[in-house]
Order: sequence, then C-alpha cells, then structure tokens
Amino acid sequence: MTPRLLARFRRAARRAIPSAAPRPTSGSARRAARRSVAFGVVAFGLLTLGLIVAAETIKPEWRDPEYGHRARAARRWQRDRPDRPLVLAVGSSRTEYGVSPADMDFPDEPGSPLVFNFGYSGAFPLGMWLQLARAFDDGLKPAAVLVELAYAHVRVDGAAEDQFPKWGPRMSEADLRRLAPYTNDPTAFRRELTAARRDPWVARRPALVSDLLPDWQIAAVRSNHDRWEGMDRYGRIFLLPERVTDDSRRRLWASVHANAPAALAGGPPGAASDRALRDIVAACRARGVAVAFFWAPESPAFRALYTPAALACID
Repeated sequence: MTPRLLARFRRAARRAIPSAAPRPTSGSARRAARRSVAFGVVAFGLLTLGLIVAAETIKPEWRDPEYGHRARAARRWQRDRPDRPLVLAVGSSRTEYGVSPADMDFPDEPGSPLVFNFGYSGAFPLGMWLQLARAFDDGLKPAAVLVELAYAHVRVDGAAEDQFPKWGPRMSEADLRRLAPYTNDPTAFRRELTAARRDPWVARRPALVSDLLPDWQIAAVRSNHDRWEGMDRYGRIFLLPERVTDDSRRRLWASVHANAPAALAGGPPGAASDRALRDIVAACRARGVAVAFFWAPESPAFRALYTPAALACID
C-alpha cells in the first residue's frame, strides 16, 4: 500500500469510528454516584414500605401464611361455588390434622355443604376467635361455623400476650384492635409488630420465599412450612409420613405424659377461653350464622389419660 493510500485509509477509519465521549471530571462523577445511591435508597425504601403495607392488607400470607393461604383458598371456594353453603371448621392443630372435609363425601352440587378446614396451629379458644374474626372481616360469609372443643384447651386462661407470646409479627393493626380487650399489656404485640416492620425483609423472608420462589427454599426450612404448603384444597393439613417416626412418637408421648396430669386433672374452664367461646357464638349470631360445637378428634390412648374428675367437668 502506497503512503497516499495509507493516509486515505486512516482518514476513512477515523471518520467511521466515533470519537470516545469525554471522560467526566471528578466532580461530575461524584454527583452521578450520589444520584445513583440516592435513587437506590429511595427505591429500597419504597419497596420496603410496599412490603409492609401489602403484608398487612392485600397479602396476609406474607405476614401470617398459615391464615393467609387458608383464607385465600376459602374465598376461592366461596367465589367458585356460590350455590353451596360454606361451613368453616375452626380449631387448633387437632382440627387442622383431624378434620377431613374431603372424606365427608358431600357431592359437588347446589345446596350441598362445602366444609372447609379453618384450623390454626396453637389456637386455643381465644386464637380461634381471632381467626374467625379475621375471616369475617376479610369477606368470608359462611352459612355455619363448627367450633372445636378440647378440654385441655378450654382450661387455658390468661392474657392474650401470655397465651400467644410469639404471635406479634403475625399481627396487623386490625388484629391489635381485636385482641386489645383480651390483653393486660396492650403494647406487647405492638412491640413485636414494630420490630417486624423495622426489618420486614428478614421477618417476612420465609413466607415470601415460600410464596414466590418455593423451589429456592432449602429442605431444612421447607419442612417447617407444611402447615400451608401441605394443605389440601379443603384446608386440611396432612402430616408428612417421613415426619412420623418411632422416635417422634416416643418424644410426643413423653411430652403428653409429662403435661397430662396438670392439663387433664379436672377443673373449670379458663375465664379467657370461656369468654372467647361466648364471643364466637355472639359474632356468629350477629351475622345470622349457625354455630355448633364438636369435640376435637382424640385417640383412645389419649382419652384414657383423662381423670374421672376431668370427665365429670367435660360432661
């Protein structure tokens, strides 16, 4: 290539390749960095606020997945089968595991009862009242409510914060108002809820991952979520076979025998539980909802632990 042709080639190459943008000065670089950081802080703040509001309003399953997923499923039944009277069975884990609407063989036809398991782990009568109050306020309109009776649970007494010391992060503002008449320290649940609001990404992380990215949940954590992930379409929870081992049975019965003498020795209902059961009946009557009680499912071996005095109190 001649020097003249080489010079022309270089000039053409310069025209074809755009010149590089001028490098910003150190001052403009710092301003751009500050804007990026400020945008990130504002965006994260808005996302955090959105998570807090959503968990306490339209996405209760992010705050209390055991209630939220069950309420969503019951509302879906109510929407899809408006010609079938909805019947809610409220109770503790005894109801969750022991009441199977699928085995009641009600036909899927107009007028046939649609029984839905609305049990909740650790819900003594006061906890049952809270779940039912939530359900009513969230738009569920059952034709009837079945209320669990368990002698050991009916004897439970004390303020709400003593009965449910770990429920604070599951609460909403409406829940705080619902439980206020049953508390000795109205600030107890609020302190726990405030702590969850300060760091919602940590407090709500298990529920968020379980709901949005279930395959990302590690097995050790996932096994604790069977109360909502293992729920059938009628709200019943099945105890996973791999969780029922000879060792787990031995530990369970050791706990039962350690606590049975005090729980099943006989005695009147606790004042708080008595009040909660009466409030359930009053709430149902105020809405024209039929209400009935049923004894919680118990095995013959467990029933054999009742003392004569306890049986007399039950009667």
